[in-house]
Amino acid sequence: MTVTANDTTSGITQYCYSQNSSGEGTCQNNGSISLTKLQAGTEYTYYIYAKDKASNSGISSKYNYTFKTKLNNLIDYLRKYEKGANGVQTLQTDEVNGLYRYKGTYQEVDNNFICLGPEGNTCQTDDDKNKYMYRIIGIADGSESGTLGIDKGQIKVIKAISIGRYQWHNSSYIDTDWDAADLQKKLNNTLFYNNRSLLDIRIRNLIKSVKWYKGDVKFSCDISFECPPEQEVSPLTDNSYPIGLMYASDYYNSWTYVGNQPYSTNSWLHITHGATTSNSSYSEWTMSKYGDGLVWLVHYLGVLMADRDERANTSMEIRPIFYLVNTIKVTGQGTEEHPFIINS
Repeated sequence: MTVTANDTTSGITQYCYSQNSSGEGTCQNNGSISLTKLQAGTEYTYYIYAKDKASNSGISSKYNYTFKTKLNNLIDYLRKYEKGANGVQTLQTDEVNGLYRYKGTYQEVDNNFICLGPEGNTCQTDDDKNKYMYRIIGIADGSESGTLGIDKGQIKVIKAISIGRYQWHNSSYIDTDWDAADLQKKLNNTLFYNNRSLLDIRIRNLIKSVKWYKGDVKFSCDISFECPPEQEVSPLTDNSYPIGLMYASDYYNSWTYVGNQPYSTNSWLHITHGATTSNSSYSEWTMSKYGDGLVWLVHYLGVLMADRDERANTSMEIRPIFYLVNTIKVTGQGTEEHPFIINS
């Protein structure tokens, strides 16, 4: 803010400000006052006054100025904290499959944590982290608005911790798709979407129902090439749903290449902790089908695969995914200790 004052006798020598109505404030030689360390969406009152040039001690009347800081636009705020550990650019500046994505190792990507709990919850206890901590997969670029109904600026999030081990479907062979899958019906009902102990009503109201890719990703080329992103973009689900699982391409696009192997347990999206077993050695379902009737999974060793030995009626870890609306405001830094927090 810029402050001006006039003293017709000897002039003004310093401009001062303080959050207290009495006592000495912070003084400077010009009226360009910069207030730092302000929290977004918070009301502040500052007392501003001037010192005259003659005595350098005589002061003007103290004028109180009350204001409320603006909440941070989500997209701008994510870009403010787009670099992870050691300055690595983890929020990519180029879109892939409709998203500006977080990409890197688990050690590098430490800047995409978001706490999605009840009002006032900041995910500081282990129990709250288990229930309400999520990771941001990416920001929608708007290219899928016409097909999936995902608007520009929506963010795609995945629960940081598995909610348990479940079957994809109740038969050993996938004779259905995501529209009719048992897991889809459970996730979009009492298992998660209508489960208030895991999904607070405040957050549920910020989730947009969208259409999803059914997958049908086959290996017509080697895994070191971009088969999942290319082949996964059709067909679409018949209906819109608020909750899904990660795509095979979400995992594919999250890692940093190691040699010529495009998969690694170092990918930030891989479950390296928090599975529902003591050794965290269970694989995780995706929602992407494999062309011959299987489903893609992320093996506990970090391999993206459609294992013929792991049928749909095998129980595996699941982590719900959804798209938040593009109008939310946030504070925080995106770290596990200080995650992004949605402000009402």
